[in-house]
Amino acid sequence: MDITPADILGKSRVGLLVKARAVVCLVLHKVGMSYGAIGRCMVLDHSTVMQASRRAQEYVHIGPRAPSFARAYEAGLAAWSKERPHNYWMLLREADQLIESKQWAAAKVPLQTLLDRCPTLTGSDSAWSLLATVHRELKETEAERTVLTRLTALDAAAPEANLRLAALAAEANDWPLAERQARRVLAVNPLFAAPWRVLAGAAEKTGQTAPAIQAWRTLLQLDPPNPADIHYQLARLLHQEGSPEARREVLMALEETPRHRAALKLLQEIPPAAPVLEATSTVK
Repeated sequence: MDITPADILGKSRVGLLVKARAVVCLVLHKVGMSYGAIGRCMVLDHSTVMQASRRAQEYVHIGPRAPSFARAYEAGLAAWSKERPHNYWMLLREADQLIESKQWAAAKVPLQTLLDRCPTLTGSDSAWSLLATVHRELKETEAERTVLTRLTALDAAAPEANLRLAALAAEANDWPLAERQARRVLAVNPLFAAPWRVLAGAAEKTGQTAPAIQAWRTLLQLDPPNPADIHYQLARLLHQEGSPEARREVLMALEETPRHRAALKLLQEIPPAAPVLEATSTVK
């Protein structure tokens, strides 16, 4: 079977093509390309490239010539980039390598150069997103917030940036901002679970119990990984409202996680349901 570059860059899930893509990812990484750079070339996300490279190691042996080829490749690339110090892809490659080696502070330099020269480029692998990641790792919260705000001003539908801004707003108890950013994410994808959790928290913190209950109910419909906690949160809010549904929700929480201590305590606080008396009729 002849495999073309179009096959490698395509989306076919034929077994042989999947293996071929994995081998390409592995070889490119062995010669010095970062996972992020490979992903941009092959239109794959970072984690997919990493997994493909690891899978390829199971059935591909990189021969002894690979290290020397890698050194020659790096030397040639270094000479080429030296003549083009502001090349977009070389700066992005440098930033990727620094981030991959966790040299966070050093990664700021090429990223800032990219932003100075290409300030309107957006996306999950853009210089804006990468710089926000660097600030987050360095615990520079205000700088991260500023970068993410600039990114969302350029691309209002950026889900990762909006969700991170919502989380930062929640940490700062800025609940109106947290709600606004969460709704931005939901405007793009209403089936994304994380923003509903933010909305529930924001509504409760601002005294809006009914919207908080609705947000938790919606989250339950999205098949979350921790339904017991969500049933408990619902039971807690419903109990505050005096709703008889609280008992049902707390029992559902305990059905999922029988040793849920908070749910067990709440169950003790909720009065048992009144027994239903059956009407009897007298036959004459």
